[in-house]
Amino acid sequence: KSGKETCQPTLAASRHLSAMQGDDISNRHRSILQAATLAALWYDAAAISKVLAIAEAPVGLPEGQRPVQIDVGIYMDDFFGINIESNSFKVDFWLSLRWNDPRTAFNLSDHSSPPAPLVVSTGDQEDTALWLPDVTMTNSDPGFQPTVSNLLIYPNGTVVWMRRMAVEFEANAHFDQFPFDWHSLDMKFESKAYYSSDVALQPWFHMTGHKLEKDSAGSYIWNLLQFDPPRRACGDLCADTVCSATCEETASDEKQTLVMSQYIKNSFSGAPDGSMLGSAMFKKYRVVTTLRVERVIGNLVCTYFLPSSLLMMITMLSFLPDCNDLGTRLGASLVGLLTFEVMAERVDGKIPPMEHITWINVWHVFHVLLLTSIVLENGLASHHAVHTYRTLACTIDRFAIGLFSLWYWVGVFVMVANRSAEAPASLLIGIVAFVVVGQLLLLGFAGVSESATDRIILSRLVGSSHLRGGGHITWAVVDRIASWRQRDGHRNRRGRCCRRALVHSGLRFDSLSLPDSALQGLAFERIARRARYTDAPMAAVLGEE
Repeated sequence: KSGKETCQPTLAASRHLSAMQGDDISNRHRSILQAATLAALWYDAAAISKVLAIAEAPVGLPEGQRPVQIDVGIYMDDFFGINIESNSFKVDFWLSLRWNDPRTAFNLSDHSSPPAPLVVSTGDQEDTALWLPDVTMTNSDPGFQPTVSNLLIYPNGTVVWMRRMAVEFEANAHFDQFPFDWHSLDMKFESKAYYSSDVALQPWFHMTGHKLEKDSAGSYIWNLLQFDPPRRACGDLCADTVCSATCEETASDEKQTLVMSQYIKNSFSGAPDGSMLGSAMFKKYRVVTTLRVERVIGNLVCTYFLPSSLLMMITMLSFLPDCNDLGTRLGASLVGLLTFEVMAERVDGKIPPMEHITWINVWHVFHVLLLTSIVLENGLASHHAVHTYRTLACTIDRFAIGLFSLWYWVGVFVMVANRSAEAPASLLIGIVAFVVVGQLLLLGFAGVSESATDRIILSRLVGSSHLRGGGHITWAVVDRIASWRQRDGHRNRRGRCCRRALVHSGLRFDSLSLPDSALQGLAFERIARRARYTDAPMAAVLGEE
């Protein structure tokens, strides 16, 4: 019986003996109970000493060549995805270890082919008198428990230990390119107790693979990417000649989901050069299994990106109401800005909180700045409709629709083209400058249009002879435009093309062809809105009127 089963009747006998101390029993019965109690205590002490002896003198390394070669194979059964809160990923996989221990060799009772291995029952491996390599995962929770464990011993002394487990590894993922992010995830294995002089971990390429699971737990958010045939250059995957030879023997041209590589690292990373901690005696073998995943963005396109673009187009419809209706125009544009801010909350829980700039921040800032520019344009157009010319406000609206539409789609193209940029902060600076330039173009167009309209009207009313030599160089430019428009051949094909180009761009110099009564009406509209003219010739003419 085990020590636990023996201990229970022993304690019961002891309690029964104590209860019988006051009873009237024979000395012979009391002596038998005392002897049984003493024998049970000796048995428990012997069992405890045996356990202590095993702990103090564990099973040694296999005899023979050093270091002992341990083949490590990984077969991934399922990928559960990346946990953004803990920045980790969970994998259900089989960890297969193979080594040779001559002490476990045995003779076959039947000479079957292939030879049948000796199977150690599941869960009893830790209690067997076998040497087991202490291979552990360095970037995972050390408290994992395997769900299935099989130990196979072959007649020639080869031992294969296969365990299935679901383990959560550190991802060290960076979300700078979210939602176009992809991640390279590593599972790191090394011996916990043995250095490179005793144990050498080798990738077991034949036992490495991935189960083709269409409905895996992580497939709803992540796509598993395939590597190009990685074993064409085995020198990049291996750290010793044994691994290189095995890699070249098993090389294939098929793409792989899991890639295994071998490293020799120091146990004390960062130790000073030349110190004992940095010497070769503390080096260990490490086998790293790498998989790459890419985010599925179909849901975000439907719930965030497409609505953002539609909202931008709808907000531009605020240019359609009358220029004097400032309340309607500002209300529509402000509602668009606030609606986008509410929509932006849909992506807050998809990446961990971080302080540095990400790609999604660039998208957010671009839309906020452009929507703010639309709000400012509505105020600018309403100002010109009230204080200068109503037709000028309409011209600004037409120019703004074309400018913002062009600027928006160019900005979207630039951001998508640079979605894999390693420095999103530089992309953000470029996008902000791009929007600011667009706003300056709008303000410059409004100023030039107002000044040109004033000078064209004055040139017709006052006469170009009174305006030449004035304080502004624009007078000469306006006079040249007027002379060009009044020449005999101004209706030829080139003139029509230039005029149409000016009209489509919003520069309406057609006021030169208006009758004097219309020009006078525009001039007195300007005077009625308290415009101040300081040019002496113009003031004299307007004073006579």
